[in-house]
Order: sequence, then structure tokens, then C-alpha cells
Amino acid sequence: MPRRIWLIIVPVAISLAIFAFHLSIIWKSSVNLPFFDDWAAFAGDNHPASVDWSWLLAQHNEHRMATTKLFIWAQFQINGWNIRTHLVLAFLIYGVLVGTVAAISRTWIRAITDNWAVWWFIPFFLTPLVWFNLFMAYTVSVHFWLLFFFLATYLVFAEAQSWPRLLAGWVLCVLSIYSWAAGFVTGLALVLTFSAFKCLRVRSAGFNRQRELSQLLVSITINGVAFAGWIYHFRKPGHHPPLVWPYQRTFWIFYANLIANGFGIQRISTAAGLVCLAIVLVPLAGIACQHRVRLSAQQWALTAAVLSLLINQCAVTMGRAGFGIVNSKISEYAEIGLPLIMLAGVSWTMFLRKRRTLQLTALGLLWLLCMVVFWHKWNDFSIYQTQREVRVAGLNCVRAYYQNAGDGYCPAVYPANASLSPALEQARKLNASVYREASR
Repeated sequence: MPRRIWLIIVPVAISLAIFAFHLSIIWKSSVNLPFFDDWAAFAGDNHPASVDWSWLLAQHNEHRMATTKLFIWAQFQINGWNIRTHLVLAFLIYGVLVGTVAAISRTWIRAITDNWAVWWFIPFFLTPLVWFNLFMAYTVSVHFWLLFFFLATYLVFAEAQSWPRLLAGWVLCVLSIYSWAAGFVTGLALVLTFSAFKCLRVRSAGFNRQRELSQLLVSITINGVAFAGWIYHFRKPGHHPPLVWPYQRTFWIFYANLIANGFGIQRISTAAGLVCLAIVLVPLAGIACQHRVRLSAQQWALTAAVLSLLINQCAVTMGRAGFGIVNSKISEYAEIGLPLIMLAGVSWTMFLRKRRTLQLTALGLLWLLCMVVFWHKWNDFSIYQTQREVRVAGLNCVRAYYQNAGDGYCPAVYPANASLSPALEQARKLNASVYREASR
């Protein structure tokens, strides 16, 4: 028992130390200035100082970001939306996300093993691999989406299937849908997997069929309304290229490299992506072959989580492959694949549950692969200082505008062909934190 405790305490302590260090770097490097898409928060009348449905549900690229806008509105009431504070809070939310993924993963395998390996994968989530999502205000929406999605998956696939847990789970699913466009995709995949889970329970002896069907109907209704609201007046962004479909070779090259990006592999390599995909899918297929349709609730939950994330990667590929293969390796998309590392560890643990030696070998090899791939990422914290210099240049440009010495064209923090003047005037009118900062 003491040995097992230390095998948990050590990785958790290391992770907390890395997290604190990473947080300090973000705080020291941040500048109280919105960056590119962040400026969209000032769109419309009196926003983000006030809230209305049209603003909350307005489409931004492909996304409906109601949770992020509420988060920004709440901060505006306190400090006028200070971006430095926002980034710190967002990183704390990211920490909650990582801890939640680890805790849920541990819960799913607790019934079959006392395996402690899950905790050793946490440090790989704390490198600067996903720096873009950690150093921009609007991208807190990615954290919200993943956090709500994992909590929803955990609750709706609970063994007891109680009404309170089920309803709470679907509320969280709706929040994930209205956090990021990926929430729509993963929410739909989650509902479809849950429907298969319920239908099999209806056909099996030992379950109250009327209760199971009632819960399925309520689940479909809640999410159906959310999906319909999301689709209503949806428009594909005009500046995006045509969709790339799975029958095209370009799709699979981009998809493989996108999967590899989540595993920390940032060089273009389709072969590496296919290996990563196999690491995720082989144990899941093995579990399905072992149990066929008699999966436990935990195995259903794992299957739903993995398939939902992989299907979301398909959706991203369809929408982004037209921009070129390089886009499969940008930092923004690394976070959407990172959880697959932890879920792969859970899958191998379940698949090899009766073969302890093989189980530990598979987990050890997966950890070593991550250790090798992520090793050089620990030298990338300098990206925050580089980005700080960019933001300072943008702040100087904004300051010049407020001093009537600039025209509002600030390419360091906004597209070069667009003026920031509408957003800057809105910030002035609302006495936003960025206006107070730039007017000093």
C-alpha cells in the first residue's frame, strides 16, 4: 500500500509543480490586451458590459460561444475584463479540465484494477504544446467544451442511470454544445452512442424497459432542442475553403497528422499519425471483441469518449484540410487530441485487464513514447516571451490610437486589412480595462 501511494503522490506533485510554473510564466508574460478573435467580444451594442440572447448565441466562425461570453461578461462586471486576469482564470480552468480527465479515467478503470499509471500521463498536458489556447482569451471555450463534455460522458453512462445524474449530464452536454463548434459534433456522437447503450438495455433482461425508454426519449428531446437551436441560421464562414470529404486522399493525410499533433508529433508524418490512431483504436476494438454487446457502463463511456473525439477530428479535417497540411500541426488543434493519450491508457488497461504483465508493458511503452515525443517541448516556454513582445507592440498601437496619433490598424493583434477602431471606440465608451490600460 505505501508503495502504491507514492506511485500516485510523486506524479501528482510533479504535475502541480509544473502547473504552478506554467501559470507563473503566463502571468508574467501576459498583456492586458485582446488578441485577434478576442476583439469580437466588443461587437454589438454595449457588449460585453451587458448580455442578451442574440449576442450570446451569435455565430463566431463556426462556433456558438455562449459560455465564454458569459465568462467574459462576469469579468467585465468585476474589472472591466482584464485580459491578464482572464488568462490566469482560463489556465486554472484548464488545470481543472486536466484533473477531471485524469480523475474520470481513474474511475473508469477502478473496478478492474488498482492501476496508478493514469497519473503519470498528466505532465504531458502541461507543456507549452497548446500555448495558443492558453494565451488567448476566446480559446477558453475549448477548455469549457472539453470539461463539460467529459463530465457529461461520465454522468450519462453511470451504472445506476438515475434521473438526477442523467439530467445533470445532458445539461452539461448542452453547455459543451454552446461552448465550441466541436461540442455540437461530440454531443451528437455522445447522444448516438447513448442511444445504442439504451436500446441494448431495453432488449436485455433485468432492466425496467419503460424507464429505459423514457430516459432515452427525454435525452433525445433535450439534446434535439439544443442541436436545433445551434443549427438555426447557421452559415458556413465565407472565407473558409470548400469541405474536404473522407473519400479524398487529402482528408486522410490531414486527419492522420491531426491525430499525431495531439500526441505531440508536430512534424508532417502520415505514418506517425496512423501509428497514433492504431494506439487509440486497437485496444478499443479488442474490448469490443472481448465483450461484444455486453460492455459495462464504464466501457460504454470510454467508447463514447474516444469515438466522439475521433469523429470531431474528422469534422475539423473536413473544415480545415482545405487550408493546407500545415494547419494540422498548429498549436490550436493540439488540445482537441491530447485527451486521447489518457484515454488510450485507459483502453489498454481495460483490454489487457487479465494480463498484468502485458498491461504494464503496454502502458510503459505508451508513456515512453510520450516522454520521447514531449521531451523537447519543455524548452518551448520562450514562446510566451515572444508572444508578449507581439502584444506589447499591439498595445503601443492601441495607445497611439487613443492619443489621436494612430489610425487603429494594428496588425500585431488584428488582421492588417481591418481597423480596430469600432472595438476601440466601444471599449472607450464602456471604460473597459483595455481602454484604461492604453490611456495611461
